[in-house]
Amino acid sequence: MTRTGYRWVSTVWLVGGLLWSLNALPAPTNETAVVDGGGTWSSNAAFRAFSAISQPTPPGKSANGSFINEAGFLATFLLAPGQDADGDGVADENDRDDDGDGISDADELAGNRFEPRTPTDPLAVDSDGDGASDSGEVAAGSNPLDPNSLLRILDVTRAAGTVRIIWQARDGKTYELLGATELGALSNAPAILDTVSATGGTPPWYGTTAVATNPTTGGKLYYRVRLKQ
Repeated sequence: MTRTGYRWVSTVWLVGGLLWSLNALPAPTNETAVVDGGGTWSSNAAFRAFSAISQPTPPGKSANGSFINEAGFLATFLLAPGQDADGDGVADENDRDDDGDGISDADELAGNRFEPRTPTDPLAVDSDGDGASDSGEVAAGSNPLDPNSLLRILDVTRAAGTVRIIWQARDGKTYELLGATELGALSNAPAILDTVSATGGTPPWYGTTAVATNPTTGGKLYYRVRLKQ
């Protein structure tokens, strides 16, 4: 009886201890933290070397459907702390978007935000200098390396009581023609005068033109074209 009683008491204690341990475990997570690192330069008359501990990779982030992992040097030093292309206070070495144009440096170098794939300058907001940012050209589907390829009005003509507006477009994109009697209202509170879907165009950029007509008014009217989709 004593032996049986001892087993029963022992079993209850073990089960209770197991349940307590399971309840004390923290909830699992699918995100990892970056481990602080350190490093330094060393040199002599002939050699110069950089040594580092922990996270011996450039700053970066990798992920799949279930896990997120971040890696990079922390608590070390910068080789060029004053190099900050977009002036956001984050040195280019630690900035994933050096020029601040809304496209990551990795995507700019790979060119995979454009169709067809076209690498752009990660240190320039506007790689071709045409006045449209690289991210704006992603949305418009225009060539970021061609200063003549961008969303813009090409011509406005009056004829037979109507105004004809022609703009540069891309096949498959839909645009809204906006109008206002005051220039400031064209940005703040424009009227939508027409909606046009562009067709035509040839590969690889499928550039074409879109046309809308609007009745003439007694006064002055300003026009703007906006990408809808």
